[in-house]
Amino acid sequence: MIDTVIFDMDGVLIDSEPIHWQVNQDYFASIGAPILDDEYSDRFVGLPLDKMLEHIKETRGIDRSIEEMFTESMANHLEAFSNADLVAVPGIPELIRALKKKGFNLAVGSSSASQLIDIILSKIGLKEYFDITVSGFEVDHGKPAPDIFLEVASRFKVNPEHCLVIEDSALGIKAAKSANMKVVGVRNNTSGNQNLSQADLLVHGFSEESRDRIFALIEQGIS
Repeated sequence: MIDTVIFDMDGVLIDSEPIHWQVNQDYFASIGAPILDDEYSDRFVGLPLDKMLEHIKETRGIDRSIEEMFTESMANHLEAFSNADLVAVPGIPELIRALKKKGFNLAVGSSSASQLIDIILSKIGLKEYFDITVSGFEVDHGKPAPDIFLEVASRFKVNPEHCLVIEDSALGIKAAKSANMKVVGVRNNTSGNQNLSQADLLVHGFSEESRDRIFALIEQGIS
């Protein structure tokens, strides 16, 4: 029986990928490493920032340290999201409130930094609903490794098999399945053409119909 629901943040709780994309594109261009849209969506959506920077450094021959690039890039992200007008994805507040009312453990498991998770959850008015948040920087290995989701299960002291993950990226779905958890794949056009075929259920947004299908998967194990 599922008793814990873990939400990815970017692309699930908030349609933030366009902001991440612009911040990253501007920064990569400033250090002489511009990237194509397809490369970004295929390789970087759902990947922790440090791993993204490692790939850029290795493939573009950038003569700067990962630490320096990370500090600069993270500052850019924090500034952009602090100044942006942010809203939750339509239907997400209703889903979260319904889950909370039914007594589910709720968590965020995101590749983003803890500071960014805190800013975004506060600005979209959902911070109070989550018992736990786990950042990719708090575990040894980010997505597609299962560490983030297993850490959530460990903190709640629940069996991973009793957890459901809601994800919009191929890397996140792979991580959840590796953790032996059920997964709802969310089709988000701004996240690129993600391969969500491993998901137990695929939804296009969080309409009332989609929310009903998610509860069916949770409560009855059907889609």
